[in-house]
Amino acid sequence: MTRRRPALVLFVALLLSACHQKDRFVGAPPANPLPSHGELGASSAIIAWKTDAPAGSLVEFGPTTGYGVAAGNPGERVTFHKVTLTGLPPSSAMQYRVRSLDNTGNTLYSYNRAFRTFPAGVTPGSYHRFNDDFEGSFEWTFQTFTDSQGVTSTVKEASPPAGGPGGSALVMFCNEQGQDANRSKGEVLLTAAAADRKIGDGVSVEFQDMTGKQLSAFVYPPSASAGNASFPNGIQLFVKDIYGNSQYGPYMNINAGFGLIPDTWTQIFMNVGGGGNSFTSPGFDPTLISTVGVKYSISTSVGPSVTYTGPLYVDNVAVTP
Repeated sequence: MTRRRPALVLFVALLLSACHQKDRFVGAPPANPLPSHGELGASSAIIAWKTDAPAGSLVEFGPTTGYGVAAGNPGERVTFHKVTLTGLPPSSAMQYRVRSLDNTGNTLYSYNRAFRTFPAGVTPGSYHRFNDDFEGSFEWTFQTFTDSQGVTSTVKEASPPAGGPGGSALVMFCNEQGQDANRSKGEVLLTAAAADRKIGDGVSVEFQDMTGKQLSAFVYPPSASAGNASFPNGIQLFVKDIYGNSQYGPYMNINAGFGLIPDTWTQIFMNVGGGGNSFTSPGFDPTLISTVGVKYSISTSVGPSVTYTGPLYVDNVAVTP
């Protein structure tokens, strides 16, 4: 027994040490344990996160996990937090965590995260965009939510239908059926972080302020995708914020008489955060956009006999002021 005691004491000491690591939560963790960073510049960044209950907003940051600098308002009581960091060194890796004090006196710490600032003289507006010309590698994915499984795969097409804006395009392979709970609509999407990887310089952007900006894309719907002539299928753009709240642009019918002309490249638009959109989730925040995408749906006015199995083409997705 005497020989075993030091090992037991050492084990307890290690356990206590692990409980006090800086990247552990103290008290109940926030609803979103991984805060997001975005709107990066050469010397600034915005950090955003959410808590289940009203709490203060403070970000600790610095070149190491020792941090050393803090910004925010620890005395406020909000559930949606957004703190701007300034005075950052250009082209530098920065470590950060968020800290909140709730009404019960518990101090909540997030896990440590990191980002890299832009080079000096480069601004987010001129450098990072949700934009993809499909000429290089890209990170588009298809939605797998239960009610949005109508797109089964995506691929880059080097020789898309003629008349498009670029030399290649994204192909949405659809397998949709009217009024099916799973397959009556499908989506493809691109996240800010995935789009940013095209830049290849190590800068990590997770959201973008798109308030009042215009999202656009060129789409090519084959004639077979139009569906019922009286109740045509449609395509629309959408965006999502870091909390999953969404906004969907105008529903564009695939119909030669009105809307999108089948077998033709057409540019479609939506004004993010503005009017004219078909749906906006409660709490949607256009300053924290993390995802852009394209949705194809079979009209809800038709029965299960209306189906479409085949491609839709997308090109030159872009954000403009």
